[in-house]
Amino acid sequence: MLRRIRFIAMVLMVLMTLQVVAFAVIPENAPSRAIDILGDDKVIIDDKKSLEFSIMTDDGLIGPCYSYIQMYNGQIYCEGRTSSPYIADRLTLSIYLQEWRNNKWVNVENWVSHRYNFTVLIDGALTSNFTSGNYYRTKCVHGVLLGDKYDSFTTYSDSIKAP
Repeated sequence: MLRRIRFIAMVLMVLMTLQVVAFAVIPENAPSRAIDILGDDKVIIDDKKSLEFSIMTDDGLIGPCYSYIQMYNGQIYCEGRTSSPYIADRLTLSIYLQEWRNNKWVNVENWVSHRYNFTVLIDGALTSNFTSGNYYRTKCVHGVLLGDKYDSFTTYSDSIKAP
């Protein structure tokens, strides 16, 4: 009896996996997943679901940070988080709403915030500045100033399609 239940459970898992794969449709003009390699060989992979990940930068001034995007009450909500393992003299978070236009990401709006003598800065913004049917993502530039050392890092959210 236990073998039968295991077998049925396995068959159901395989069928559910095949169903997801069979019905996954990605439009031709959709941008690729947010994977970018910066000039300094830093790889950024992020997801729109506010996933945090640890960052080891050259000076080690930047801690876990993220970029985030979602639709909220008919508007686009962009959010970012900058952190440092130290009490930084200044944390900077530059948030950019980017639109996929002519096969490249273009900045549409941006917001900048600073926090002094802290370890974490989280900020977000709502905007109605979007076109229905287009793809959008959040780009965040995270900066930490500690004494005479400054370090920055860029993250990107995954893209969403505006309804």
